[in-house]
Amino acid sequence: MSRTAAKIQCSNPHCLTPNPDSEKFCQKCGIPLVRRHLWVVGTGIEIYKPGTTIGDRYLFKSPRIVLDTKPASPPQAPEEVPDEIIPYLKLSPYRLRVPQIYGQLVTQNGRSSAWLLEYGTLPNEQNYSQGELFPALIKEWQAASSLRQINWLWQMAYLWNPLQNQGVVSSLLNREFLRVKGTILQLRELQLDGAQTPQLNQLGQLWAEWVAETSSEINNYLTRLCSDIQENKLSTSEQILKKLDEAAAALGREQQRSYKIYTRTDRGIARDHNEDACYPDSDRLVETFQDKEALALVCDGIGGHEGGEIASQLAIRSVREGVKNHLTWGNLPNNPDEIAQKLETFICNANDAISQRNDSEHRQERRRMGTTLVMSLPYAHEIYITHVGDSRVYWLSRHGCYQVTLDDDVASREVRLGYALYRDAIQYHASGSLVQALGMSSSANLRPTVQRFILDEDGVFLLCSDGLSDNDRVEQYWEKEILPILEGETDVAEVGQNLIKIANQRNGHDNVTVALVHCQVQEPGSSQKTTLTYRDRISSSIPKSTFLQTRKVEGNSNQKTTLQDSQPAKRRFFLLPLILLLLLGSGAVVWFFINPLAFRTAIGNVPSLNPRESSSEPEISSSSEAEEPEITSSEPSAAETPTSARELKVGLRIQIQEAIALVPNPQATPNNSASTIIQVPEQSILEVVEKRSEQVQLKVCQFGENNPEVTSSQPAENNLNLEKQPKAGVPSPDSTTTTNPGTKTEISAGTTGWIEANNQAIARAKRFSNTDTVGDCRPQSVVDKRTDE
Repeated sequence: MSRTAAKIQCSNPHCLTPNPDSEKFCQKCGIPLVRRHLWVVGTGIEIYKPGTTIGDRYLFKSPRIVLDTKPASPPQAPEEVPDEIIPYLKLSPYRLRVPQIYGQLVTQNGRSSAWLLEYGTLPNEQNYSQGELFPALIKEWQAASSLRQINWLWQMAYLWNPLQNQGVVSSLLNREFLRVKGTILQLRELQLDGAQTPQLNQLGQLWAEWVAETSSEINNYLTRLCSDIQENKLSTSEQILKKLDEAAAALGREQQRSYKIYTRTDRGIARDHNEDACYPDSDRLVETFQDKEALALVCDGIGGHEGGEIASQLAIRSVREGVKNHLTWGNLPNNPDEIAQKLETFICNANDAISQRNDSEHRQERRRMGTTLVMSLPYAHEIYITHVGDSRVYWLSRHGCYQVTLDDDVASREVRLGYALYRDAIQYHASGSLVQALGMSSSANLRPTVQRFILDEDGVFLLCSDGLSDNDRVEQYWEKEILPILEGETDVAEVGQNLIKIANQRNGHDNVTVALVHCQVQEPGSSQKTTLTYRDRISSSIPKSTFLQTRKVEGNSNQKTTLQDSQPAKRRFFLLPLILLLLLGSGAVVWFFINPLAFRTAIGNVPSLNPRESSSEPEISSSSEAEEPEITSSEPSAAETPTSARELKVGLRIQIQEAIALVPNPQATPNNSASTIIQVPEQSILEVVEKRSEQVQLKVCQFGENNPEVTSSQPAENNLNLEKQPKAGVPSPDSTTTTNPGTKTEISAGTTGWIEANNQAIARAKRFSNTDTVGDCRPQSVVDKRTDE
């Protein structure tokens, strides 16, 4: 611990020059200095005064705020992830509003129970001497516009389900934790729930305290809303979100929004051709309004000379045609769910176009071409952000620079699963390998991520390939290069050209593409404002869930996904469906008596229509590794209940009554002679670790009496990643390595493998308690840091 004058180390790994705290740029290499202001949670830090430094690194700016003076060095990380921080890791898809663990704060005695939290990149000029990184929501509430007040409440309701699933929903009821950074709600930290889980009506009670300080425009609306929540007339967060979406749409129509879009792509200084692509066309400036299309796309092709540029161009063309032909701006529908489903369809169609091209040209393994994709699409009062891969979207405002998308790579997956801290995970080999990209397989295996954000203030969205985002270049240059757009000191075209130059000069290892979307919001005059009317009935045009969830697209890569007509069906004469139902019912009865086994099998494979049997958790990432709801205490503690396919949630344990065969990856099948087959004997206990489409990955907790064996014609693999080499392509999901056929290898507890979710042996399995350690499986509150994922 010292009180010497602080020196900020340059974040350039080839420089690392210490600089005085007063400097904005490195005195040696000229790169803007990155200042990471972090919040400290835990005990044992009360003795440190502002101005002191711990571990020759962390400078205390206030009792709870420290500045990392060595941002180029990885922070301290624990060898094993403790239970207390797992909620932060599993909530990483919500990083825009939930803080992330930066590292461990190690004190002089080497024993620390303190953790450092990060919140994106904050302005350097901000004064943190008052002891707060962000203002409290309640202090900003009265001065906020009606739309912003609704927006903040929307974000609180949006977070309710994921926080409840992680046992930290009480964080939303702690007034001290509720902070704001402009339009974005920010939780300062997370709080573990007590013995009694907070109820949703408590959220209504909290909001009711703020109603008195709202304008007449929404005062009555919020009064009625809070009353309905407290009386349990609105008993789910989804119902609350529908009402808030209704209010936001009405208030959003009072404002005017305009957009300026500039795109530019460049092959860079180290490549002989450009595999990136963008829309609008490169070096073009587009100015438009909210009632016109303002689409922006960036793709980073994968496949080298084998066709990365073809894949990126195919994706641009396919998505562009989808938007042009199936979205209209003349009469905007107020149905975010419908818009999200269409965007997902556009992405899946692009994926199928590339995959079909791969198949027709017999491209296999690393020869398959693919691409990442990021898309922004303003629509009414919101903007939709969609992505696949590791190209990124940043949201920049006067309050900071925030990464909106979460990379579809190994490092981010490790964090989502609770296995590692992000800044520790990115140090590992192959941490940047992609887990999904367009064109690698059919859309049944693709999980695009769609997010939407209410636009109630000016802002800039930056879409870029990793040619720019690598080495923290956006975090370094956003304040110097991009922030002046919001001050009217420059324009998006000039900034876009400068960012290309920075990428080539400071990175230079790859193609680089940027798209800048400058959104300007004009507030309505007092004469244009209207009072909202609260309707007891929830509008059917509002989405059924908090987040625009990913639709599972079934079929092979040669099949196009069709868009459903968004117009309501016309009324038809009621006798016709009645007659058809009677005929179908009669046929089913006849079928049952002719072949009862086939009848039961077919009925067992029909997806549930009961909403209680499907997860309602809003997800920010729709990838196969996305957060699954935790198993609650309502699960039986003994193996008494047969398990149906739709009940196979992540974390559930089952005891099989007959032997089953697992395969190492979802693409393999037990009937394929080239596949490794893992024989699991009867009475074994297994845990569901992942669900993907119609398949589940199981981990063996404890074997039955028979010795398990692996029959293999290739090495067993628990997972296959899409490794993104420098423009060398992504390996095919079914790439294999052949060895001597028919070899048998003994396996142990902890082995994982895949099986069809509707397998009859799984359907007849019994649930097993997950509250105790069984073999290689621990209680759900304890997460192993595994190396096989």
